[in-house]
Amino acid sequence: MEVIFFSKVRQKDNLRRVVSLQDRYFDIRSWCSKGRGARKEDNVTKKKTETIVSELEIFMKILSNLVRLVKKSGGKMENIHSLATSEGSARLEEIARIIARKGKEGSDKFLEIISSKEELVLDEYDGKEILANAGDVFGYLDPDLIRWGTDKKGPATGKTPIAVYEMARNGTFAKLFGSLNEDVHKLCLTQAQIRGFVLKYRKWLRAENYVTFFLFRSSNKMFVAGVMMNYENKLTLTLRHFEDTNEWEAQFCHRLVVPRIAET
Repeated sequence: MEVIFFSKVRQKDNLRRVVSLQDRYFDIRSWCSKGRGARKEDNVTKKKTETIVSELEIFMKILSNLVRLVKKSGGKMENIHSLATSEGSARLEEIARIIARKGKEGSDKFLEIISSKEELVLDEYDGKEILANAGDVFGYLDPDLIRWGTDKKGPATGKTPIAVYEMARNGTFAKLFGSLNEDVHKLCLTQAQIRGFVLKYRKWLRAENYVTFFLFRSSNKMFVAGVMMNYENKLTLTLRHFEDTNEWEAQFCHRLVVPRIAET
């Protein structure tokens, strides 16, 4: 059974729990299959046993499907092993939010805050750092950063509280950012702040080839920087105009990072 991939995970406690769960699963199935030879149990105990068997079957099926889908997507067993690490816990939280969000479909909210339980504060920046020169942070930089004239220094900024949101409804940039504040200029960060967020709060970036959006101004125009982290944790940065009419899909849980003071 594919569950044996857990045997390679270093966390011994997790291993013991999984093995114990497997043993319990097969013990219960064996007990249930004895039929006439099994001793009589009261109805309550029997129902509890049937419930445990049913839940374990679901658990085993989920694990089996997870292995299959990861392989189908080009992933490796190491990607699954990483779910037992602290970094993997963050990814499991993302999956949990996606599953929970299915029960909230039809909500009129475009975004849901996911950073409310943690205080995120950007450091002070002199504004001299620009994204076009951030090759030390990103493996790929969109050439439009220069073609569209965003290679301009910004103002100095003080310490800035930050909020991170995930999409709950499909929407354009105007709808997504506009749902937080009618004056979208208040949602802008400087290029130095965007670079600083990526360096300081990398774990808050949407992973697995999905995007985290940052709104900024340059040469009196509004732009959206999209930061994407691939399966190897390498970063790319793409650029779009804020007026772009492309509608982003909520099912991928793209994220937005804005100044917390800008929330309405």
